[in-house]
Amino acid sequence: MSYSNARDLMINNCPKGPVLAHHIMYEGGEKPVYTCRFCGRQYRDFRNLVNNVCPMYPDRGSCHEPAL
Repeated sequence: MSYSNARDLMINNCPKGPVLAHHIMYEGGEKPVYTCRFCGRQYRDFRNLVNNVCPMYPDRGSCHEPAL
């Protein structure tokens, strides 16, 4: 999800996280390709990266995380 300011991002709960987990800010800039830090898979769209399950994520069954 995107928010117009950091405060709104940080105070809202993330539906993909554990119960009552808040969103975490992505501090990287816009890129032509986003790479998963665990498996190296690449996506052209940030939302597709974080919405797809990563087979190499330490807890299995969780989504890709961007490499910075």
